[in-house]
Amino acid sequence: MQLKHRLSSIKIEKSVNEYVLVLKGTIDTLALVGEPMRESDHANTILNGLTKEYSLIITSVVERPMSILVEKLEALLLTHESMLESFQNQSHSYKQIWHKVHQVTLRILTQEVTSEVISEETIEAEVVAEPSIMVNLVRTTPNLKLRLIIQVLVVLKGQEWSILKAVVL
Repeated sequence: MQLKHRLSSIKIEKSVNEYVLVLKGTIDTLALVGEPMRESDHANTILNGLTKEYSLIITSVVERPMSILVEKLEALLLTHESMLESFQNQSHSYKQIWHKVHQVTLRILTQEVTSEVISEETIEAEVVAEPSIMVNLVRTTPNLKLRLIIQVLVVLKGQEWSILKAVVL
């Protein structure tokens, strides 16, 4: 019982790798004493210890119709952590664009969403050549006089993805 309480009190502090290792150590100890944890409970334990910086991941995983594999969740967290670190060195508007692209890419990877409409913005995504996804953020002004398309080619590598190119059309 003490191990389960300890498990519920572990929170992410420094890095995703460190956090995952601490959780895994406690989960492995539980298994050794005859209380193994199911994969879905392991994933939920990971989600419960995350901070608000990871709310996008939490939302996309919780809204999934099926539970996520721990390995895939860890890969998403590492990617998100990397994006958070890169945001620290970018301008505000640039951050917003990449946040939107990152958000849509996560939704595509976790829920296979291909298109999304948010107020005056439309997100379109299509598989252009395995294993790549083209993400378009189309922003139209309310009077429809200006249409900005930000096109990003996302390349998938296993569970990870990276931006191959980004252009404003």
